[in-house]
Amino acid sequence: MSESVQLDLSSLFVRRLLAVGGQSLLLYDYFLTFPHELDHVWHAKWSTVKAVFLVNRYGILVGQFLYTLQEVNLFVSSSDKFCLYFGWFTALFGVFSGETIQVLVILRAWPIWGCTRPVAITLISTYIVYFTICASFTFYTMAMASVHDPALLVVEGTSVCAPRGTLNAWIVPCVGLLLDVFASLMVAYPLVKIFRRTQQFRHSLIYRVLARDAFLFFFTSILSSVMTIVSQSVFVNDPLSQISLAFFHPLSAVVGQRVVLNLRKLRSQSSSESIINSTLERHIGVTR
Repeated sequence: MSESVQLDLSSLFVRRLLAVGGQSLLLYDYFLTFPHELDHVWHAKWSTVKAVFLVNRYGILVGQFLYTLQEVNLFVSSSDKFCLYFGWFTALFGVFSGETIQVLVILRAWPIWGCTRPVAITLISTYIVYFTICASFTFYTMAMASVHDPALLVVEGTSVCAPRGTLNAWIVPCVGLLLDVFASLMVAYPLVKIFRRTQQFRHSLIYRVLARDAFLFFFTSILSSVMTIVSQSVFVNDPLSQISLAFFHPLSAVVGQRVVLNLRKLRSQSSSESIINSTLERHIGVTR
């Protein structure tokens, strides 16, 4: 066994641990928050936020489960094209898991700005540009891999697929990083205005929860984008180039879903905060 194979296997072991950790985090948070989801999401009226939330929550659960099964040699095939098809799956799943979370953030950012038309046009235009770049680059990379070489290769001594690195793989996460920063500024600016405008809002539970969850979400999203850029630039042709898909995408999904769940939970408040919360809800669109 050559040195490079030894390196691949050690990197594969680290990625496998991260994938199992990411799947465990998703399952733990799912069972922990399912009672709240049942009460505050399933029993609520259908809306765009509800639909996107459920698609993201269960789509990522299923996709990450299949990805983790492949990591631990439980979802394998002797077919020469298996890694080619699995490469398409991981590429599309990566776009899906990232985009549905971004849509949730955009749907939350618009009500915070008062549901104005100029802000809606800005948010939609920005997202369309981002999605077009991500989708085009992903499909182009996978199409070229299908013609010349598979995007994933079987690691020697295992049935696990490892990525064939590309020099331009960092482009998509760089665009995603820019969108994360833009969306975080779009959310932070009105929250700061609300904080400065009325002192009573500063002590509102809804305001504190929203500010906390928004900070945590954008921190994990930016961290995920940075880790993707670093891993795909440094670990070319190495299993560690997929560490973001293995762990940081599930982490971002959990934090993003908590934003929606926590806001919906806070719709029922004590009478002492009802006036403050009803006023603040009009600013942040909790009930939308």
